[in-house]
This record gives sequence, structure tokens and C-alpha cells, in this order.
Amino acid sequence: MRLVPTKGKVEEHQGSSFLKIGFFTKLFQSILIVSKELYIILDYSLNMITLLVNDTQVKIEKGANLDQLIRKVNPKVDGIAVAVNNQIIPKYSWYEQRLNQNDSILIIKATQGG
Repeated sequence: MRLVPTKGKVEEHQGSSFLKIGFFTKLFQSILIVSKELYIILDYSLNMITLLVNDTQVKIEKGANLDQLIRKVNPKVDGIAVAVNNQIIPKYSWYEQRLNQNDSILIIKATQGG
């Protein structure tokens, strides 16, 4: 059995079935849409890095600094101390501290008590 295109439709050779080209066009468009969505997902994933923040995996954009991460996971920045890969980072350096794939970040909040 062979499909032969004829003026806007596909005719099944030696048979009476007709398939419209529109079916193939829609199928192709669906494949393109899925491909674009997959590309967007892959592009998003490729522009992200994974960090370990207090033993929890967190994804953030490549090139993000420590301040961006802290505000993402902990909006209250007063009274906390932060270490990146076991090195304490002073608050004034948070903007300068770039994060890399698999960095380990520890955020500690000061509490009162005795």
C-alpha cells in the first residue's frame, strides 16, 4: 500500500480511502508545539544550577549571587548567618558572592534563649 499526494489530499493507491493533508499538517504542528515546549524546558534547565541549602536541593539561575538565593529561600535576612562551602560570608559580601553548581549553603538564624 502506498500513499500518493494528489491536490490537497492523499489518496491510498489501489484503494478507496482518502486522507486529507490537513491531518498530516496538524500532526506536524503538534510535533512542533511539543518540540518548542521541550526546548523551553531544556533551556530553562540549562540555565539553572542546583545547590544544597540546609540539606535541601534548591534550583536557581546560573550567575545568581548569594543575596538572591537568600531572599528566595528566606525573605527575612535580619539575624542570620550564611556559609557557602563551610566558609562564612559576611552580609556585605552577599551581592558579590556568586554561586556555583553543587555549592553547599548553610543558613543559621540567631535565636534567644538559654
